Amino acid sequence: MFDLILDFFIKNKLYNDLKKENVSKILLEDADSICSYDVFPFHYLKIETSHYYSQSLLPRYTIKFKMTEEDVNQLISVFNPIFEKHSHKNYSVDISELDGFSNSKSPLNELRSIDEFVEKYCPSYVQIICVEQLKKMLNHYEIRIIHSPKTTSDNFLIYGWNDKLFLSNSGGSHHLAAAQYIAARLKEPIKLNAQIIFHTINQAKLNLFNEKYVAFIIPRNGLLKLLDQFDRSGLKFIKFIENNKNFEIYFFEKNNTNKIIISIFRQKYSSLFDILSNRLLAQNNNSKLKKIIDTSDSNNF
Repeated sequence: MFDLILDFFIKNKLYNDLKKENVSKILLEDADSICSYDVFPFHYLKIETSHYYSQSLLPRYTIKFKMTEEDVNQLISVFNPIFEKHSHKNYSVDISELDGFSNSKSPLNELRSIDEFVEKYCPSYVQIICVEQLKKMLNHYEIRIIHSPKTTSDNFLIYGWNDKLFLSNSGGSHHLAAAQYIAARLKEPIKLNAQIIFHTINQAKLNLFNEKYVAFIIPRNGLLKLLDQFDRSGLKFIKFIENNKNFEIYFFEKNNTNKIIISIFRQKYSSLFDILSNRLLAQNNNSKLKKIIDTSDSNNF
């Protein structure tokens, strides 16, 4: 009986302290730039068994609170399949369809369009708008999808929840950007071919996850002072951490024991399911993704 009373008081104190926490909701939004890394990579949230550490200097790791290996593996089996990765070996786009790059000597994250990129960081490349200058830009050896297509790892990249099409590149951003700039003004179609990789959210898997679990986005170290209370409460959950991000994620199973804690978290923090559902709407309206999927289906990617 004493243990039950103690358990009640420990949990009740935790709930009351949680209610007093002042928080700002984190939404995991994209930044508006021509850098592929500014699209939020939801697929990085997959939980890996190698990330089970109580304390770690790794960039990504998971802390288990009273959850057994079986508990966590069950969560993984439901959560990880939400995020899918597909590829199509030979995808064709016009140069005008490119929205950005993954790498450049210039600060891609500060730029909102490829035109701005060219005009700010390589204006000399487009001083003359002519077919000869267009050919010169396209002939640059670092545009590997043109000059070394069989050996390059450069590829097109799109995230289903964002309609920007990127070139994941190891060089050549200035020259290819300038080629796009010139081609647009000459109204010259330029065909580019490369492997395309596309990441998507699976709606059925997301719904299955929502039937069994709930996850909340918490400010990084936002509940650090309450972790001892969490531990003593006996509540079962896991905390996913990315050290270089401003957030961490708490996963709870939907059951009677967790009803109160889930209710408190729902009032104070952003639901990962709600965020992913909104991104799924964007994915369903992504015309560029639809074109890619239609092409991939017809070619049995």
